[in-house]
Amino acid sequence: MKNFKLLAIVGIFSIALVACGGEDKVDETNSDNTQTETVESTPKPTEAIEVTETTEVTEESLESEVVESEPESSEQPAVTEPSPVYYSALSSANYYISIKGMSQGSLYDRLVLDRVPKAAAQYAIDNVTADWNEEALESAENYQNAITMSSQALYDQLIYDQFTPEQVQYAIDNISQ
Repeated sequence: MKNFKLLAIVGIFSIALVACGGEDKVDETNSDNTQTETVESTPKPTEAIEVTETTEVTEESLESEVVESEPESSEQPAVTEPSPVYYSALSSANYYISIKGMSQGSLYDRLVLDRVPKAAAQYAIDNVTADWNEEALESAENYQNAITMSSQALYDQLIYDQFTPEQVQYAIDNISQ
């Protein structure tokens, strides 16, 4: 059993030595019959890496990632397919809507705070599945459950949270007292 462990350790060490770029010795015989030893170093993997180009991701470059599909007939307009960044923004928007009542404005701000490009955040706002009146109502109920507020204080808070006056009025009219 000890021999097996020793062989395993030697094997692992050998693999590590080769992988890390061990040295290869080459014996050469010169014309005057003297023997010299040349050590050739194997390049390490990090030495072979060369960066040839860097790409900066900007909002404009993300907007250009929208791919246009070929129309099937000449009568149909081209359909645009959003980039993965846009889908990711939409997914985040759906997540935030599912856990908290948020206005369009506060959702947009949250996405931008999460470093979502502005164009992708706007795409998410435009395409998220949400009933903004119900979001205002949910937010109003959350405030009422946390602290008791007058209708005017609740109205002011929801306006501050970037709900529209119509959405706030819906919430005020439909909140369970």
